[in-house]
Amino acid sequence: MFKTNLPKNIEEILYQEPITNLNILGFFEKHTPLQIKEYGNSTMISGQSDELWWYLHCNSQEDFDKFTDELSTGNHFFSIIPDWILTRLKSQFQIHWVLTCNKFYLPNEVELPNIDIKIERLIPEDSYSIFEHSNYKAFTSREYIEEQIVCRSGAAFRDAKKLAGWALFHDDGAMGMLHVVDDYRRKGVARTLMVELCKIQRSQNRIPYTSVEPTNIASSNLVKSLGFVNTGTVHWVKFSK
Repeated sequence: MFKTNLPKNIEEILYQEPITNLNILGFFEKHTPLQIKEYGNSTMISGQSDELWWYLHCNSQEDFDKFTDELSTGNHFFSIIPDWILTRLKSQFQIHWVLTCNKFYLPNEVELPNIDIKIERLIPEDSYSIFEHSNYKAFTSREYIEEQIVCRSGAAFRDAKKLAGWALFHDDGAMGMLHVVDDYRRKGVARTLMVELCKIQRSQNRIPYTSVEPTNIASSNLVKSLGFVNTGTVHWVKFSK
């Protein structure tokens, strides 16, 4: 277990289901909660990263409806929500975009393979190349990438001084942005980068986890081959009230 910036009573509740709440705990390890709203047995917490994100610990439609009733008019961003909350949002509000992924985590008993490929740490200047190659420019920015490198580092494969592959951590501690330049694919680089991030997480007493789009078969197969377990579908949403 690691400490977060959340009140102790809320942190203790979230740690009762650590796999379900990995993203909330990871985000508020590095970010300060700006608003905390409690309804029944549900807790909604906001924090500022690239946007003002709401993280929801909620299993009650009644609690959720009370929360959304009190939201201000305008745009809002919800992170890592389950299917039923997305369905509820679609029935009530204007949806601008949805990013859907399968969430995976690596159980503690799974052993990581030994890898011989040399891996280095990412540096802030790498954010320019990473953003240039990103397929998610609508959801991210170069500044966000640089901030994550400064905050949590990441793994880099270099050919001489050329950055040819990378993987890093998102603002909630999830592993992501895995990419290998075309000429270096099918050589075990992607696998090595993921193993390195897993080792970093485990060395800090954290559970490695990641989110993969359902259409990204290569990345899904990669994490499954390393022993990751699929916990189900989650969504990031921008909507207007």
